[in-house]
This record gives sequence, structure tokens and C-alpha cells, in this order.
Amino acid sequence: MPGILDLFVPREKKFFEMLESLSEKTHSGARVFLRFISGYDKLGAAKRQAVVDELKDIERDCDEITHGIAVELNKTFLTPIDREDIHRLSTLTDDVMDMFYSVSYKLILYNIRRVPKFVPELSRLAFECTEEIDSIISKLGRSEKVEPHIKRIHELEEDADSLKNNALAYLFNDSLGGAEIIKLKDIYEWLEGITDKCEDIADVVEGIVIKYA
Repeated sequence: MPGILDLFVPREKKFFEMLESLSEKTHSGARVFLRFISGYDKLGAAKRQAVVDELKDIERDCDEITHGIAVELNKTFLTPIDREDIHRLSTLTDDVMDMFYSVSYKLILYNIRRVPKFVPELSRLAFECTEEIDSIISKLGRSEKVEPHIKRIHELEEDADSLKNNALAYLFNDSLGGAEIIKLKDIYEWLEGITDKCEDIADVVEGIVIKYA
């Protein structure tokens, strides 16, 4: 039942739509990234750069949506959920897209010629996390159950963490040079970091559910 204040001052619902737009855009970027990784070995330098540029454009779009949310928060008296939670959800989701772009950029910057071992699976786990995040955000404004998605994100993050540890162990047991180890370690950690960010989003949503239960 709405509080007495809600009867006189309606709470702005547009934030749910803006967060949905942001999560959809991020999930779309994750899909582009996953295709990039899947076909990386067959792409020439120009086509690789073209995909990185595409991801940069998506990342800029996410930045604009996130900025728009911040502007609206400053102008809005009553928000449908705590403004701190809206801000946290938007910045974390934007961070996820930033990281996808950064990994694609690093692959070219580091002159990685073939997709390294463990990268395809880490990329898949990161993509699946964004799929769950997109589902969570779309349901948040409709008061639908999000617990199964939160549970799945925790599982995906644990899988990614374990896989990253295996990847690092493999690096130091292989006969790679120091520079190559540093490059690959960076890429593995950034990819696993995406699942960490998604888990942070899930934690914020879980807090929202508890507060408004």
C-alpha cells in the first residue's frame, strides 16, 4: 500500500526505464564482445579494430545514460527506490560496459595474435552475468522475483573466480616470458572482474528487495 506522501507526490518511475535501457545496452555490448572473442583468431587487424570501435561507441552510450540518470536524480524529489541505490546500480552497470571495452582494447594494445587459453570461457561467464543482470533490472520495477537471478550470478562469479585462478596457475607453470605473463594476467583479472561487478549489482538489488519487502 502506498504511503500517504505517495498519494500527493507521485514517485518518478522513469528511473526503472533508464536503468533498463542501460542494462540492455550493456548486455548488447557483452554480446558484441563475446562474438569478438569467438571470431578473434580469424579477424584481421582492421576488423578487430572495427569491433573495438563499436564497443567504444556502446560504452559512450552507456556513459550518456548513466549521466542522464545522475542529472535526473538531482532534479527529482521522490524516487521509487533510494536514490543511492539507483546511483549505485547505474554506475556499476556502466562499469561493466567500461570493462568489456577495456579488455577488447587491451587485446589489441598488447598485440595478442590469438585468443589466449581460458579467455573464451571467462568471456562466456561474463556474458551470462550480464544476461542475468538484464533480467534483474527489467523485473525490479515490476516487483517480480529476482532471487533466482541473484543466485545464478553468485554461481557464475564463483565459476569465474575458480577459472581465473586456474588460468593464473597455468601461466606460471607454462614457459611464457615475463612480459607475456603480465599481459595475460591483466586480461584474465579484468574478465573475472566483470563478474565481480555483476555480483556487486546483484548485492545492491538484494538489499533493495530486503528494504522494500
